[in-house]
Amino acid sequence: MDVENYPAMFRTYVARGLRAVMDGFDADAEQLDETTRDRGLHLLSYGLRLDEAWEDARDLALTLAPHLERQGYRHAWIETLEQAQRQAEAQGDDRGAAQIHVQLGRLHFLLGDYATAEVHLLRAQQFAAAAGDHHIQALALERLGHCAFERYDLDAAQMHARASLSLVAPDSTIAASNELLIALVMLRQGAFDQSIEQFHKVLAISQAHGQRQQAASAFRHLGLAYLYTERYDLAVDVLLEAVRIFGETQDIYAEAATRMYLGIAHWYRGEYAEALAAYAPCEVIFQQVAGRMNLARLYNNQGLVYREMGEFERACACFDKSIELARSEYDYLETANVLDSLAGLRLRAGDAVGAITAWQEALAELAHLPETPLYLHSVIRERMQAAQQSLQAAGSPAPGNQPPSLDSN
Repeated sequence: MDVENYPAMFRTYVARGLRAVMDGFDADAEQLDETTRDRGLHLLSYGLRLDEAWEDARDLALTLAPHLERQGYRHAWIETLEQAQRQAEAQGDDRGAAQIHVQLGRLHFLLGDYATAEVHLLRAQQFAAAAGDHHIQALALERLGHCAFERYDLDAAQMHARASLSLVAPDSTIAASNELLIALVMLRQGAFDQSIEQFHKVLAISQAHGQRQQAASAFRHLGLAYLYTERYDLAVDVLLEAVRIFGETQDIYAEAATRMYLGIAHWYRGEYAEALAAYAPCEVIFQQVAGRMNLARLYNNQGLVYREMGEFERACACFDKSIELARSEYDYLETANVLDSLAGLRLRAGDAVGAITAWQEALAELAHLPETPLYLHSVIRERMQAAQQSLQAAGSPAPGNQPPSLDSN
């Protein structure tokens, strides 16, 4: 039915329904019940077409947004938000348009579509500036920083984080989100102790504000930092805490991503059955929410477990799936990481030449990045050179055509 043909009684039903859902919504609730969610989505499907219902429809869409994001809604919810975005612009609602563009940017980021995410976030900045809303500008800048981080443009990531921090109070939740991003940059740069200190800073701010979701994210990444520093027991402790909070707040994607880190901790401790058990629920979640890069990471991690268990065929199958996914997403860092795993498998199977070839391919992938990841690059080169020396000692030729060294870049 065209909007102009809606009967007056039906228009009244939609408008009153939107207001009733909003009035009955518990803003402090961490969980969204199925009845409220379904009724809200039903009313939005009509309310976003009614000019007179715009403000209530906008408010309901923005209220539902974080809950639906946590529950794994992606493509269908994007369509609804795109409709809301068009209506916001038609209504001349700059602030509403900015808020909706931020939400669209977040969803495209979670789908791994960083280019589209950046388009929405830049539009959000423009509308927020027009509305004079520094809060939304700061939100958009923080998400732009995460997009840059995923593209391994660490300078840009820090630049966006600093710009966002300049717009908000230092003890605000947005500030904590930016401090988390800065900690992630430190972690990727190999400044492990500094990153751990920074994650604890984020935890303190988040817990002071009662932001359990943000605290869980800090726990999750703190667990990753503990993995890098070989403090596996501490890693398990904080990762289990993150899993608990994400489960209670219905964030199925973050919970699955955290379980993957937990599996890695068990792998490091030689607890292979526990690692596979931690990974088990993750695949279906990543498939459900189109988390292709986390799916690639999951297959790599599963492959590493099978490699340690001596199940080389299953390990190779996992690595092949991971490489295919990572390359399809042009994620050069993760592709190199999986190729390093594959090289280790080939070396254990007695194929040193095949291992060296995989490491050469990995270094070629890293050469595509705007900034060379020093830790991974040096580890791969050391492993490759050790294999080459073993081949030479055995009188066998090593593969040629190595990519440029770090110094030549």
